[in-house]
Amino acid sequence: VFVPDYNVSVAEVVIPGSDLSQHI
Repeated sequence: VFVPDYNVSVAEVVIPGSDLSQHI
């Protein structure tokens, strides 16, 4: 449960909003 949550947090900080939008 902690792993996915942590991954999302890191992705939000590391990956910019534009990149995240394109990824999805």
